[in-house]
Amino acid sequence: MKRFFLCVIFSLILIGAWELSFSQSNREADGRAMEQSGRPREALTNYIAALQAASEGSADDQRLRETIIKLVLRIQPPPAIPEEARRFAIRGRTWIKDGKSQSDFEEAAKEFANALRVAPWWADGYFNHAVALEQSGKFSEAIRSLRLYVLAAPAGPDLDKVKDRIYALEVRQERAGREAGVRKEQQQSQDFVRSLAGTWELRISNRGGASRYAATVQGNSLEMTITEILGSSERWQVPSPQTSVYRFRGTVNALSVTGTVTIDYSGELEGAGVFSSPFSGTISPDGRSIQIGFTIAEPCCGWRWGGPGTRTGDRGRGGGFRNQAFSAEFKRQ
Repeated sequence: MKRFFLCVIFSLILIGAWELSFSQSNREADGRAMEQSGRPREALTNYIAALQAASEGSADDQRLRETIIKLVLRIQPPPAIPEEARRFAIRGRTWIKDGKSQSDFEEAAKEFANALRVAPWWADGYFNHAVALEQSGKFSEAIRSLRLYVLAAPAGPDLDKVKDRIYALEVRQERAGREAGVRKEQQQSQDFVRSLAGTWELRISNRGGASRYAATVQGNSLEMTITEILGSSERWQVPSPQTSVYRFRGTVNALSVTGTVTIDYSGELEGAGVFSSPFSGTISPDGRSIQIGFTIAEPCCGWRWGGPGTRTGDRGRGGGFRNQAFSAEFKRQ
């Protein structure tokens, strides 16, 4: 039953849309016939009805406005501005005069749009509509209205100033488009970085087994903290304070990541401490893997493994370190 009612509603919507389209095309055709037979005022009535059935801002809307404006320029005396259109225009001017926010100017633009659906040949209406649209940040629509103004007032005393305003708006539109593109890229970058949060598995060259890390994200900062270690028994274990583990903190920029890796040997090697090194890497486009490389000090030369609760041996208490290059891969779990 529910599906039946949905189908009925959808059918009614389609029928309504078809009727509007049919009405628009019929009234436009009637308008052309009237115009060709020398009855311009009757043609105007039909063109306006067709315009009011068209979607605002559509190609049909633009074509009909241009047709109406050109027709009215040939009608003498020109038609008077209807009172309804004047009412909408006064409301629009009041919104502009008292406007303090973008929403106020958007309301003004709506009022002038209503006026121009009643009197679509009105030059002053297009100019004021453009002013409201410009204040609303809708530069492309403002340019469209100013161009219709130029068409409706070809001998206007301020024609050059209006054209200059169009050229200036074109620059503002281009700049707004670039800024919107930058904001979109920044948002996509932030969304991508946020998607890196979660569980990862790390495998390091020259090392057996693997480790699980939890990735946390704040802004463009990425921190990888170990949660489990896979030992020789092939079982995941929580690292103890006596385990030497790598920690990664970095900054993500597009598909690259740079930062610092640290390792604390003090739990296993008496007298040893924390070592750090820069690392850099790349992130796969799908965000499923991170390849990194770094060089960090490795213990050698007779260290005694005798930190609290760890292995002990007969080697000396102290030893040396050597720099060792590693490559590593994080894989999404």
